Amino acid sequence: FWLATLQFYLCLGASLLHGALLNAVTFKGPRNAGRRCLRAWLGNPALSPLRVQVEGKAAEGAIPVSMHYTILDWVFVVVAMPHAAFCVGTKPFIQGVPLSLASLLYLPPICLHFFDGLNHTLPLSKGYDGFRDWVEVTANPWIFPAGLGTKFRSGAFRVSKELRRPIQPVRLVGVKESLSLFGGFKAPIVKIRVVFEKPLRAEEFKTMNDFMEAAKRACV
Repeated sequence: FWLATLQFYLCLGASLLHGALLNAVTFKGPRNAGRRCLRAWLGNPALSPLRVQVEGKAAEGAIPVSMHYTILDWVFVVVAMPHAAFCVGTKPFIQGVPLSLASLLYLPPICLHFFDGLNHTLPLSKGYDGFRDWVEVTANPWIFPAGLGTKFRSGAFRVSKELRRPIQPVRLVGVKESLSLFGGFKAPIVKIRVVFEKPLRAEEFKTMNDFMEAAKRACV
């Protein structure tokens, strides 16, 4: 289904360029123009092979978390939740040299989003404290506790407990089945469901591990 893949990436590229022309280059356009462009291009069934359906809604004050299946997960998140904010660490770009090919694949979301005032790049030196500070001052921080091919990490859950903000698991249904790790389409039309589950609070569980496992089960 290389035609569907090509069609999708042409739309993605057009939305990036559109957003850059409106805002990212001159800073004179409307705020968050890149996000609106992405939704306008990829959310249009006449242009894109992607279909995103949202079920439930984001809980006020909660920290959404989801599994990380492909390099395109951020796209589904933005289409479903326009004001979601992301935090990208600078570790893959130590001394300006990417540590892996996968690191380069994060450049599109950085180009599109990271100059619109909603997102954050986290210097390696700030570590967990910097991550916690970002969550504390961010209204809609979206977190992928597990990277591509890595296990669940505890950072989001430690922050949730310290700040007394619930974790809201979100299921990205259809992503793993419909796309490859690097964003290749397996069908001419890809249908994704973004399902917001019931928020979870740290005090509801005896241990941090129980908290994490409950969230992980709810995300799958």
